[in-house]
Amino acid sequence: MTVYKYKYFSVPNILTLLNLLLGILAVYYTFEYPNRLYYAAIFIVIAAVFDFLDGFAARLLRSTSELGKQLDSLADLVSFGLAPASIIFHILKDALNVDVFSFNLSIVKTLVLLSPLLLVLFAALRLAKYNIDKRQTSSFLGLPTPATAIFFASIPLIMELELSKIFVFYYFFDIELPMSLSGIYVLLSFIVFENVYFYLFAIFIFACLMISELPMFSLKFKKLSFKANRIRYSFLVVSFLLFIFMQIFAVPIIIVLYVLLSIAQDIKIYINKKKLNHKKLQIK
Repeated sequence: MTVYKYKYFSVPNILTLLNLLLGILAVYYTFEYPNRLYYAAIFIVIAAVFDFLDGFAARLLRSTSELGKQLDSLADLVSFGLAPASIIFHILKDALNVDVFSFNLSIVKTLVLLSPLLLVLFAALRLAKYNIDKRQTSSFLGLPTPATAIFFASIPLIMELELSKIFVFYYFFDIELPMSLSGIYVLLSFIVFENVYFYLFAIFIFACLMISELPMFSLKFKKLSFKANRIRYSFLVVSFLLFIFMQIFAVPIIIVLYVLLSIAQDIKIYINKKKLNHKKLQIK
């Protein structure tokens, strides 16, 4: 009889459990404080930090394990699947003027309010696939669940905080907020972030991206040279500048930028392969 001994409370596992705890708290807050969804959003963002740290600690301490791998996926399903879905569920309830969800609602409203569950289901598929897919060691196939969660978590932060709290850079240095930023904020708040079709479209796109075979670069640096990490350095620099000048408002833009840069890199790799194969044919 084989006896298995597990190290439950290693440093990486503790960090993963903190990730899970914050995800649970985020779900709690969406139902206890539906008018203050930005609390849940903050918990999701902090959970993403712990998700990064647990992997970093595991590599640094060389304490990776199958238990830690499975625990990480379970934590991510709550923090980056269920928690953001809970946020979008409450936003959609407000948009549809629904006080209490019930299957007695019209078919259309019921389906709209159930649509955030796609984020949970596809996050589960994404995480299960990641656990058995040996190709995702240095890059990703499909959009990572934390990126999806942060995109949706940024929405209540933008919607519910005042302009001065969103664009902290301008407020702190007493700089007058550009009219263009004010106009974009108002436009997104009233035309996009309160539009049911926007959420349905975003849920569908992000659900598909999570389980897609689209190669996406990771932020794992094997070498520090610019040539080997051009896409990573470019993304980090642009993201930093966007965040400095646009603060929380930049977060969904950064996530979209990540997807677009990944697609651009994939197209470039595909073109280079075609050229290489063409040269090989010419030599033959």
